[in-house]
Amino acid sequence: MLSLAESAAGVAKHIKVEKYPWPGFVADLRARTFAELGNAYRVNERFPEADAAFERSIEFLEVGTGDSLLQARVLDLFASLRSAQRRLDDAIALLDQVYGLYLEAGDSHLAGRALISKGSNTLYQGYPSEAVCLLEKGLQMLDSRKDQSLETLTRLNIIDALANAGRHHEASRQLLQSGLREKLADAPLILVKLRWVEGKIHAGLGRPEKAERAFVEVRREYLRLNQVYDAAVVGLELAAVWLRLGRPAHVRELAEEMYQTFVDGSMQPEAARALYFVREACLAQAVTVAMIERVRQFLERLPWHPGLRFEPALFA
Repeated sequence: MLSLAESAAGVAKHIKVEKYPWPGFVADLRARTFAELGNAYRVNERFPEADAAFERSIEFLEVGTGDSLLQARVLDLFASLRSAQRRLDDAIALLDQVYGLYLEAGDSHLAGRALISKGSNTLYQGYPSEAVCLLEKGLQMLDSRKDQSLETLTRLNIIDALANAGRHHEASRQLLQSGLREKLADAPLILVKLRWVEGKIHAGLGRPEKAERAFVEVRREYLRLNQVYDAAVVGLELAAVWLRLGRPAHVRELAEEMYQTFVDGSMQPEAARALYFVREACLAQAVTVAMIERVRQFLERLPWHPGLRFEPALFA
């Protein structure tokens, strides 16, 4: 993908403008190719080069034909870069523009996609209730015949956001009606996330034994896949369930295992500090459900807010 995008951008740079009588045609072509190049750099996590490519793309847009669909496409890809860079406010501002451009062009499906992307970024910011509204509105605008997989993933994200917002009864109802397990039968990694969401719902509805089974399964699978960070977050969900079940020894053993596994497999110093804090609280027999929940919320926010610092005094 990257080599093709680089080749296309190279060809576009050397097109002779005078060969094309339509004003702005070549600029539009260059805007498109440099946006696709920037997106390819994003996928490969070469963010400085992606920034430079999008800067060129937007320069060409400004002297192009003013094609609103092209503008929407470029800004949509640019928003994906900003999201990958954890610049969520910038991503959301760009998606607002994308949404407006597609609405003006009369394409409600693509406008719905933009709204869903905005909802996902809002969820990453830690605002699940707001995310539910955006995701549901975007879902209503989608033409499922054009993108069935996006519809399925959006339904899962809505249920996850409902659970994160404490709306467990509503999340449970939507999950039962969704048929997601059947729709995701060929997507084993996403099924793991679905099982995680099921665990959250069980925990929120006061079904600790069912929540325990779900969290144990999900944590085991993430460890098998070497997704240590996700395994740690699920581990904290499990720890909270065990505390409610009166199993402090289980929590102490889990906290030690999580810390050692995380330190061996990750370079996230703030997350390691948070897990060390939990381990020490367990050893001092001072750990509480509220403490575990605050640390879990910190770990969930950290990947999307890399400037966060773990301050033990705020979690005791």
